[in-house]
Amino acid sequence: MIGIIDYGLGNIRAFSNVYKRLNIAHCIIASASDFG
Repeated sequence: MIGIIDYGLGNIRAFSNVYKRLNIAHCIIASASDFG
């Protein structure tokens, strides 16, 4: 599982869409501690 940290800058959804197309498990999180 890959955690994409959303810190308020950039296009997080673009990365999420790439992982989704490649069937890679991922989630968007607010901080590294949320990934546990």
